Amino acid sequence: MTLEDDIRIEILDKSKSVSNENNEMLDWANLKHFRRENEKILDSGYSHKIVFIGDSITEGWLEFDPDFFRKNSFINRGIGGQTSPQILLRFKQDAIHLNPKMVVINCGTNDIAENTGPSSPAMIVDNITPMAWSPLGAVFKSSTAQTKRVHKCLDVLTSKYNVTKDQLLLAWILKHPAQIHPVIGTTTKERVIAANNATTIELELEDWFALLIASQGHKVP
Repeated sequence: MTLEDDIRIEILDKSKSVSNENNEMLDWANLKHFRRENEKILDSGYSHKIVFIGDSITEGWLEFDPDFFRKNSFINRGIGGQTSPQILLRFKQDAIHLNPKMVVINCGTNDIAENTGPSSPAMIVDNITPMAWSPLGAVFKSSTAQTKRVHKCLDVLTSKYNVTKDQLLLAWILKHPAQIHPVIGTTTKERVIAANNATTIELELEDWFALLIASQGHKVP
């Protein structure tokens, strides 16, 4: 090997090192942190009840009481030092895509500390406002005991309100006390209009709870 070859290899090594450092900086939300673990969970097809996502408080919870997560089939997706905008960026990958029945979010402390820049209470709230991504998908794309119960309840309510099932489900989400923001992915005008009409449905509280009970499979405490 010549001196020129050694120089070329050294330059390539340095370039690779710089590239890796740049990639680390570009992965601001640390999306790669749980990527392999998420892939294993999805490949296994195992159903988990709750995903906990947040900062060091969430991460430390797993270290302090690992049996709590293991025995209850809970998933911990806490990363120390993260702020709400970082957690928002990885929310779909590290929580929603794992198909949990519920997501617990714990964050805000590092926002106050301004770990990723200036922040305000309003900004924190904006970042953690619950969002229902493709909220109608599971009901119409799968056939389970749960979806069958929901459809049975919807069959009754569609006649009562003279609307479609997807409009009723959207009306249910919009009436949720957590102020969930449904995200509808479509470029079809008819679907947009139908979704917009769902905002005018005055879903009675009794019917709202009827759908909740149908989904959960048991009475609300």
